[in-house]
Amino acid sequence: MRVQTPTQTQPQPQPQAEDGPFLLPRLTLHAFCRSHAVMESMTEACAHERMVRVDSRVGGGGIDGAVQAIRGMQRAPQVIVVEVLPETTTLMADLERLAGVCSGHTRVFVIGHSNDMKLYQRLLREGASDYLLAPLAPGDFVAALARVLAAEAETETLGASVVVLGSRGGVGATTVACNLAYVLAEELALDTVLADLKLPFGAVASQFDVTPSLEHSVYLYSPALLDGPALEQLLVPKGARLKLLTAAPNLEACARGDAGLAFERLVPLLMGAHAMTISDTPLIWSPAAIAHLTQATQIVLVVTPDFAAAANAQAVMRQMRALRGAESRPIVVLNQMGVAQRQELKVTELAEIFGRPARELLTIAHDPRAFSISEQNGRVLSERAPTHDAARVFRALAARVAGRETPPSRVRILRSLAERLPAVRKLFG
Repeated sequence: MRVQTPTQTQPQPQPQAEDGPFLLPRLTLHAFCRSHAVMESMTEACAHERMVRVDSRVGGGGIDGAVQAIRGMQRAPQVIVVEVLPETTTLMADLERLAGVCSGHTRVFVIGHSNDMKLYQRLLREGASDYLLAPLAPGDFVAALARVLAAEAETETLGASVVVLGSRGGVGATTVACNLAYVLAEELALDTVLADLKLPFGAVASQFDVTPSLEHSVYLYSPALLDGPALEQLLVPKGARLKLLTAAPNLEACARGDAGLAFERLVPLLMGAHAMTISDTPLIWSPAAIAHLTQATQIVLVVTPDFAAAANAQAVMRQMRALRGAESRPIVVLNQMGVAQRQELKVTELAEIFGRPARELLTIAHDPRAFSISEQNGRVLSERAPTHDAARVFRALAARVAGRETPPSRVRILRSLAERLPAVRKLFG
């Protein structure tokens, strides 16, 4: 059996349901039973209050039914429960057939009627998530599933999640996110994913001159069935270390889908596989968006020097202080500074509004020509013009996000080498 999953518990005594109020994550779960009693227990388990986010189906057929059903699916469920009867003599061969139609990340729970420790140990060695003894109380299965998921979370190494958020529309948050991701990947050599969460109107694809696949975009509007390997196939590589997650505009699919799933489902999957996940995030205030901001490793707040943007930024920072604590402060980027004929707040005034020293605020001068040329060429400014003042700010931002000193630009490195070349030639004359 090749199905992957981790640590388990003894089949006896059966654990009781935990009292914890937390909900289990969004999963797809199919149960294939052989007896009326187990089918009834699994039906009640799937109706448990902690399972409200689990997309579950309970039916019959046992392992044979599971193999037949999964062969007809586009993607195997993330959790499969199969009941085996005592008279089964080909259990391991049957489970091998089941493994052949599952993905490498499918969790398989076996419900049996034999209190056999050797069987239990062998099933775990072969990769089953757990072996549960019938008769089974509904709460016992919920507790067993919760333990398996908790064990996976403890052993999983997550990368950093950086949320880039504009204090209002038009402040240039997408431009900041794209340049930040580029510098992290190309100059700091970090495995980076840039996820465009501004569905269905995001602009990350145009900044990098890529065309999102219409076929793949469907999954991003309804990401509940996505697992890690499937999501990786949707990423578009841009260079050796940068990948993009974008979607083609589809208003109908967006209206039918659950926008909160993009926050809840996609970002944790990306964090599990990449050092840096940069989220170009819309300014919305929903439970899913709040959780996304609260759980982020770092928040980059992009603000323009006008009263509307400053007021929104102040409100966001006040709320983030309450949710994340006073010590976890967003990095503030003041963008589009110095627009001609516009009344602007000064950097010192903005620093006072935000309660931050002025030296902590990163400032980018208004230069529409430089940025528009980059966008028209499908290359971010940090790539096209690495010596531009804004590129230096993006470099400083990346260094702060990654917890490193500001990396030297490629241009400065080349210039330094060129300056030393005459001395080298003289030495080896």
